[in-house]
This record gives sequence, structure tokens and C-alpha cells, in this order.
Amino acid sequence: MSFREGGLYDRIRAARELLGLSERASLNDIETRTKALLMRWHPDHNPPEQAEACNAHTREILEAVKLIRAYCENYQFSFAQEEVERYLPMDEWWFKRFAPDEHAPRRRRSQK
Repeated sequence: MSFREGGLYDRIRAARELLGLSERASLNDIETRTKALLMRWHPDHNPPEQAEACNAHTREILEAVKLIRAYCENYQFSFAQEEVERYLPMDEWWFKRFAPDEHAPRRRRSQK
């Protein structure tokens, strides 16, 4: 299926697959992948006889990215605590789960 036809999900899926993105991707992932593909298919980085195919593929990449960006621009992000905490940086996640709780009673060392 083309990312130019079908319902929104089908178009997003086709665009995502063309870009080589998984079902979950950050904006950074999308930008990084887009840059890599545009470099790969740039006519200056390929033999002259492939220029037409490279131009066509570059247009497809740009159309796919435009569709995904439009979806992302209209996506409503949740800033609820439980949602934000699902994506904590690793050090904060680790500290939150394994750091000593300052409100918990401290154990006394047994004296021998």
C-alpha cells in the first residue's frame, strides 16, 4: 500500500516502513533516519545514471516525512505525571526505584 492512499493508519504505516522506522519512534529517531536516507539517496552520492531514480526516491522520502510530521504536529502529548514517569531518563528511573526512601524507618544494626 502507498502512503498516498487508504486510511490514516495505513498511510502512516506505509510512510513509517518506507523510512525504516519501528512502531515507536521519537522525533529525534525520525529526524536521524530522514537525514540518513536523504544522504543515501542524494543524486550527488550515486552514479549519474541513477540520478532519476534517486530523485524519485528522495521525493518519496520527503512526502513520507511530511505525512509523519503532520501527524506528530497534531498529536496531543500527555503531561500527566504517570505518563511523564514512563519515559524517565535511566538514572532518574534507577534512583526512583532503588534509592533509599528517606521516609522509611531505618534499620538498626544488630550488635554482636
